[in-house]
Amino acid sequence: GDNRMNPEHGPVRARQASHRIDAGLRSGRLTSREAWRLRDDLGDLARLEIRLRRDGLTWRERERLDHHWDDLMAEIREQSRDRQFGYGYGWRR
Repeated sequence: GDNRMNPEHGPVRARQASHRIDAGLRSGRLTSREAWRLRDDLGDLARLEIRLRRDGLTWRERERLDHHWDDLMAEIREQSRDRQFGYGYGWRR
């Protein structure tokens, strides 16, 4: 089922994003610079969700948060798929 509206969904997505960033860094699919930027985005999104949830979410806010989480996960996938050469100074396809 669709559990995006579940109050636990945000923390679950944050953990998933964090694990994917860690895995990408360990495997070399993410540079340390990319991982740092993605973690920064993850922190910003998690803080936004906490702030919005404090007073209860409207449907519009829930949709907005879900869209932001989807965008972050897509960015992690995208950054993990680009070709890395060298130590973060690499050529990209």
